Amino acid sequence: MTTQLARSATLEVDFQNKIINNTSARVLLPDGREYVPTFSISGEMLDRFKEEALGEFWHTENDQLQALFFYSDNYLYCQRKKKKFDFASQQQVYSTYTFTGYTEEQVIELEKKVRNFITAQNTARLYDVETRLSKIDEEYLFFENTWLKRMQEKNAILAATDWRMSPDVEEKYDGERALWIRYRQEIRNLKFGEPTDYPTPLDFFRAIKTFKFPIDPKFYREMYPDGLDNDGNAVEYLSTDDQWVARDTDSSRDLIESKLTNISTMRQNYINSKKVVTSEVKEMMKLLRLEDFVEAGIDYTQIYTEEDINDLVD
Repeated sequence: MTTQLARSATLEVDFQNKIINNTSARVLLPDGREYVPTFSISGEMLDRFKEEALGEFWHTENDQLQALFFYSDNYLYCQRKKKKFDFASQQQVYSTYTFTGYTEEQVIELEKKVRNFITAQNTARLYDVETRLSKIDEEYLFFENTWLKRMQEKNAILAATDWRMSPDVEEKYDGERALWIRYRQEIRNLKFGEPTDYPTPLDFFRAIKTFKFPIDPKFYREMYPDGLDNDGNAVEYLSTDDQWVARDTDSSRDLIESKLTNISTMRQNYINSKKVVTSEVKEMMKLLRLEDFVEAGIDYTQIYTEEDINDLVD
């Protein structure tokens, strides 16, 4: 005896109302009701999908798609409207009908395209939201991030040179430990203040952008071997302008080496921060030019495929 499985809807596309119901992802709520994820799509985006991704077999100007209902057994209900001449009114009119001239393989491929389209438009929307959020109160974030960056640089230098204070670190020359103590104290003494400490935000920004770091004893000894200049004159540590620099990495050799050891981790975090989609979804985004629907456009180098990630890891 053959058991007949119940047919259930998996995906519903309403081109007239510009709505897609992902019925295969329905969930049962605690109160017993069902929730079906629903996606509303702009008319222009949906038109591009019909005209540029589906092809003339499924949609033309004179024979237009109205609705698609996919089912678990690969059955498809396809509603279209076809233009014809009405002799009674002597006008061109559209007549709605059910289209059945397709194969099961064509249905499977069509559903795959629709699902790729859903992912593509959701990725584009997420990209747009993130872009808009990043622009909120840009001036405030600009000043705040600059201040935080300076604080992070200061703390990073202290962390990278902590080992210098270990009692089992031997001095390579007389007074080396004292120079490192002096250096770390100068780093701690760097004061940036708060925005409210300055007459205007511009004054605050200028202060944190123009202050300088002291160079560490290693850089000092490279510049002035044995504490002497080229003429043999003694040069005290941090007594000259050229021993103060604008960049944190020009200040601390230990910081540079610390950053180098973290390159692998930073690279992996960078990869993980990218949006990863299938190659078909990325191609769908490009085909439909979804960057037109994102305020700042889409940088497709920020949209990685699985293949891109594997190439980088290898």
